[in-house]
Amino acid sequence: MNLEKKQHIFWLDLVRVISIFFVVVIHVASPIYTDWKELPRSDWMAGIIYNSIARVSVPLLFMVSGYLLLSRQEDIRSFYLNRVRKVIFPLMVWSVIYLMWQNGGYANFTFFNALKAMTYEILKGPANYHLWFVYTLLEIYLFVPALRSFVRFADETTLWYLAGIWLAFGPALDYLEHSYLNFDTAVDLKFFSQYFGYFYLGYVLGRLNVSRRAAAFAGLSYVFLTIYTIVATYRWSEVRQGYLDYYHNYLRLNIVLMTISIFFWLKYVGENLGARLNIRALGWARGLSTSTFGIYLVHALALTIIRKGVLGFQLTELSGSPYVMIPVLAALVFIVSYLVIAILQRIPYLRAIVSG
Repeated sequence: MNLEKKQHIFWLDLVRVISIFFVVVIHVASPIYTDWKELPRSDWMAGIIYNSIARVSVPLLFMVSGYLLLSRQEDIRSFYLNRVRKVIFPLMVWSVIYLMWQNGGYANFTFFNALKAMTYEILKGPANYHLWFVYTLLEIYLFVPALRSFVRFADETTLWYLAGIWLAFGPALDYLEHSYLNFDTAVDLKFFSQYFGYFYLGYVLGRLNVSRRAAAFAGLSYVFLTIYTIVATYRWSEVRQGYLDYYHNYLRLNIVLMTISIFFWLKYVGENLGARLNIRALGWARGLSTSTFGIYLVHALALTIIRKGVLGFQLTELSGSPYVMIPVLAALVFIVSYLVIAILQRIPYLRAIVSG
């Protein structure tokens, strides 16, 4: 998510764009896959299928951020000044925008009361459902200077040891606890066992060369694991008689393995495709990639506007067959969001609220 200006790498551009589009797909499909009782089972399955395919989105974004930020060295002051400018300031502005949208611009508040209320809401938690990712990223940023020193001086064995600890005491232990042990063990690494692991894995795995055979295996693994996620979610939702989100949790073992698989596949595809593209195509891809943070910030608002018909036409995931409408609406939201960000990036001062 935080691509530095001098560090455009095509395979990372590809991963970021696919990840952001998948984020949009999840948010378009969410009213369907969470509505077990009201929808026909075939429509509900459309939501489950698209959600399962796209579930690697946020983990991939953490991995891209980890690869980019841990691959470079800078002093602590510069690092945090850059984070304030590129992440915290845009987060604050868009949080205010979402709060004003949700609360009618605080019409019954005085200016200072509105400011106080918004400050309280922003400190308490994300102003909109999708902004949780940025809050989590800010937590990880607290450890980045120390992590940079670690990866700079650690030998290869130690680097993989830390990745193994996360996998073993995070996703793997969680799987054992819920699938076989039926109780939570006393081992609880809390913060370390959560999204920090994706951030760190991005650096460790991003350094590896991916052969054609390994890429093929990774692609097939992603397909197999996606099918497993769809089937498992359907099966246990039927047993429960309600949507079970266990297999869609970003930290579950199946999602971790899916994310690693598609990360390797996209890295291979991106490296080979990037070598064949001309300068104009590469420039376009880089421009789209540098818009992804802004797209992430604005897409929830664009989706709401399109669903409610504010622009004069209304389109939802159920305007037709959800098997067709989910990708169509996701593509429309993605394009509208990109156009908004492309315009803002060309306006002095306003470009600061969509940088990343």
